[in-house]
Amino acid sequence: MRGISVTKVSVIVPVYNMKNYIPRLLQSIENQTYDRWELILVDDHSDDGTYELLLDFRDKHPDKVEVLRTPKPRSSPMVGKNIGIEVSSGRYIAFIDSDDWWSETFLEDTVSKMDGVDGTCTEYYDVLERDGKKIHVKFSKKGEVSWEDVLKLKVRFGNGNSLLKRSIIENYGILFPPELWYSEDVYFYAQYLSVADRVYAVSKPHFYHLVREVSMVQGKGDDPEKKLKQTLRVYKKVCERIQKISIRSRDVCTLLEGYLRPYSIMSYITAISDSYGREYARETFWRYSRYVFSYKPTNSHLSKLTLLWVVDLFIPVRFLLRRLFSRE
Repeated sequence: MRGISVTKVSVIVPVYNMKNYIPRLLQSIENQTYDRWELILVDDHSDDGTYELLLDFRDKHPDKVEVLRTPKPRSSPMVGKNIGIEVSSGRYIAFIDSDDWWSETFLEDTVSKMDGVDGTCTEYYDVLERDGKKIHVKFSKKGEVSWEDVLKLKVRFGNGNSLLKRSIIENYGILFPPELWYSEDVYFYAQYLSVADRVYAVSKPHFYHLVREVSMVQGKGDDPEKKLKQTLRVYKKVCERIQKISIRSRDVCTLLEGYLRPYSIMSYITAISDSYGREYARETFWRYSRYVFSYKPTNSHLSKLTLLWVVDLFIPVRFLLRRLFSRE
């Protein structure tokens, strides 16, 4: 492990065949008003010219950018993130996917709010690739919020929109599960929240999440049942892990089962509806309904989204989602 810089932010990005997307992310990092950052790009043996593009960007910023490769091809984004943690040197750590991007003040606004809290996060936009429309996802609580509020979906603290403390990650050995390809962020961030206290929710949308037509969550690449089963496995594994590191493991897992797990299950069932049709999605819903029926609605956007996903399986109401979010 390298010597730790007091003020530096380590930005970690796993990459695979993103030549047409990653220039936007690299530009957004280059434009940050907070300049004490290092960028660690971990390529999973891209073969579309992405790797050469990363090397060019490193040569442009030799003191701030490092380009690495995973031990073997298609190791998974989780392996890349874990490698990034190992070689990074910043006091704070941020993860972002290679097809997403930040506003130029993302780092400035998140770093400035880190005093006295264990992490910061910002509101964000879902950007629809097919038409470029932006959906502003707002938090129902802002400023300093508790870990309970995050697990109740009142704030999104996760990949792309958050800043974390290296000390917490290191002290508790928090890593991504390299063998799991779905809901892996739940495994990482649930552990983090189980030992954190409060986070600061910035009420500005500094993170842009691209919603692509075909992604790891959407599309027909794998059997949908595989994704759902692995998601349930993640929740089981993370609760087993949390029992080893947190004195409040029971409370954390109760909240995961009542809020975040139904949200995860319904996000995949909705993707199944889009790819395979409502009838197949409804059949899948009933097979997994016992996990959804533990759902505990709150007055938050993500909670309402979970409920509307359920309703939309039986009555097409997804057009109402637009009214839940302000759009710019």
